[in-house]
Amino acid sequence: MMKILDIPRHATFTAALVLAALASQATGQGPSSHERGSFVVANRGSGDITVLAAKDGKVVRTVALPKKNDLAGEPMYISSTAREVLVGDRKHDRVVRFDKRSYRVVGEYAVGKGVFHQWSDGQQLWVNNDVDKTTSVIDLRRHRVIKTIAMPEDLVKDGYSNHDVFVAHGFAWVSLLKPNADGYVVLYSARSFQPLKRAKVGGDPHLWLDRWTHTLVVPAQGGNRTDFLNPLTLEKTASLDLPGSHGVYAPLLSTALYVTNLPGAGKADLYNLRLIGQRQPKLVSTADTGTAVAHNIATNPWGTRIFVTHSGPTSRSVSIHAPEGPFWAPTGTKLLTTVKAGVNPFGIAYVR
Repeated sequence: MMKILDIPRHATFTAALVLAALASQATGQGPSSHERGSFVVANRGSGDITVLAAKDGKVVRTVALPKKNDLAGEPMYISSTAREVLVGDRKHDRVVRFDKRSYRVVGEYAVGKGVFHQWSDGQQLWVNNDVDKTTSVIDLRRHRVIKTIAMPEDLVKDGYSNHDVFVAHGFAWVSLLKPNADGYVVLYSARSFQPLKRAKVGGDPHLWLDRWTHTLVVPAQGGNRTDFLNPLTLEKTASLDLPGSHGVYAPLLSTALYVTNLPGAGKADLYNLRLIGQRQPKLVSTADTGTAVAHNIATNPWGTRIFVTHSGPTSRSVSIHAPEGPFWAPTGTKLLTTVKAGVNPFGIAYVR
C-alpha cells in the first residue's frame, strides 16, 4: 500500500516540475496574455452558478440550478470532470450534472441531506451530507451512488459532523468538526470504503493533498494554524501558525500552495506557502485580497490566475490574483481585480 504514495526526492521533483513548465511555455502551451478556460462559482444565495472567464473574470454566463417543488436550489461546491460540471445542491439533496460545454442539465444524483463539501478524482465523487452525517460515493462512469458511508458513531454521538473531503490514489480523507472543539481527519479506503485511520487536528479543518510532496495539508481555522500530515499514518509532520486558516488550493504546475485567512477582513488574508524543496513548509508571502471573508480558492493549472470567493449573505465578490515572480515558484501574489458573481459566492472550480 505504501508504494502508492512513495515520495521521490524533493530536488528531483522540483527540477522535473520546472523543466516541464519551461518546455511547455516554449512550445506555446504555457501561460499567455489570453488565459484559457473559466472559473465556475456556486452562488449559494441566488441559486445559480456564474461562469467567469479565466483571463479577466468577465461573466460568460449565469445558469440557475433547476427548481424542485418550485424552490430554487442552493449550490455549494463544484467538481469538473472530462465532460461535466457537477454542482452540489444542499436545498434538494442532490448533485446536478451540467454539460461542460453548453451548461445544459444532463441529470442529477440523489444524495443525503445537508450536502456540503465534495471532491472527485475523476472516477468517484465523494459528497459529504452533514445533516445525515453520511458521505455519498458516486461512480462517475456508471452514473450511480455506489456507497453511503456513515460517519464514525462515537464522533457523531459526541456532536461531530463531516465537513471537507479529498479523494486521491484510492483513498479518501474526510474532516469532521464540532463547534468550539478540535477537529478530526478520518482516512478511508476508496475501494472498501472502510475507515483506516483517524487523527485529531485543529478546529474547523479543511483538506488538500499536495501532489508533489504527498503531504496532507490541513488548514484549521479554529486552531489558527495549518497542519501537515503523513497521508497514510496521519502523523503530524509539521505545523505553521496561520491565523484564520481555511480554504486551500494548489496549482497543478507550480510549487505554490494557497490558504485563505477567512476572518482576515481583506487584510493579510491570502497566504502563499511552499512545500517543495523545503525541509519544513514555508510561508512565502501574505497578501491582501481587499474584500472581507476570503473563503474558497481555485487556480488555473499554471497558477497564473488565482480566484477567491468572498462569502456572506449579501456578498457577490470574487477577487482575482496573479503570481509575482516566476509562476512555478511565486514570491507573492498581486490583486488584479474584483468582479461580481451571484449572491453569496461559495465553492469555485476551474473548468477547461
